[in-house]
Amino acid sequence: MADRKAVQKYYPPAYFDYLSKGGKKSINMFQGQHPLRERARKLKSQGILIIRFEMPFNIWCLGCNNHIGKGVRYNAEKKKVGSYFSTTIWNFRFKCHLCDNYIEIQTDPASRDYVVVAGGKRKEEGPGEGDIWIEEATQQTSDAFEALEKEQIQLQVAKTENEHIQELESWKKKSYEDDYASSQLVRKRFREWKKALTEEQKQDEELASRLNLFIPLVPKDKSTTPISKPAASGAPQITRITPRKSTHILPRAKYGYFAHMQRKKY
Repeated sequence: MADRKAVQKYYPPAYFDYLSKGGKKSINMFQGQHPLRERARKLKSQGILIIRFEMPFNIWCLGCNNHIGKGVRYNAEKKKVGSYFSTTIWNFRFKCHLCDNYIEIQTDPASRDYVVVAGGKRKEEGPGEGDIWIEEATQQTSDAFEALEKEQIQLQVAKTENEHIQELESWKKKSYEDDYASSQLVRKRFREWKKALTEEQKQDEELASRLNLFIPLVPKDKSTTPISKPAASGAPQITRITPRKSTHILPRAKYGYFAHMQRKKY
């Protein structure tokens, strides 16, 4: 990064005198500036750095009583205000965009959350529609009969699952008892499947060559086989038309605009 920034930059002669006297190679040190420029103007005197802060939750501004939504960003002053064991507690101070009130928010490492310190009030929100609440298994009911009934149901479910597991283990043991026979069965099924696939590909190639097709054919659909067989064999197709009662949608008119659309009687 330093080499890229140094390309086509002007360095005054005093900078080279500064280097010859044992000064550091940073142009920022020579100019007496911080790499972050105006964002770090209070860093040396007050320990404050200007950052871009995003609102972690919905709050109410106590200055104008307006709502500030989650995700709204501000230019905030960030500074260290304490420590929780080895974790730093940061304070963020910014001005409301709707009034002149300043809001302060701090990190809370103990509860892994943010806390509104001054200038605002956090909006209390209940569980959302998509939130999942898991009932703890250690929660006990006050009704003894209900607890006994739940215990009996759990025992019955455990017994049923145990029987099912034993059936699966027995089936697995019988199926894979003879490795050689199992391997033979798998290889036999694979050969049958490969033979059927090869035959189907051969038929598709013959059909594509006969009809001069250059597109891949889709797999056969059994539901269309009775309809496609007569067409493929060249046999005449007989379509039976079921007569239906005529329905007069348009008004009957002997003369007029709709007269030519009347059904002729023979």
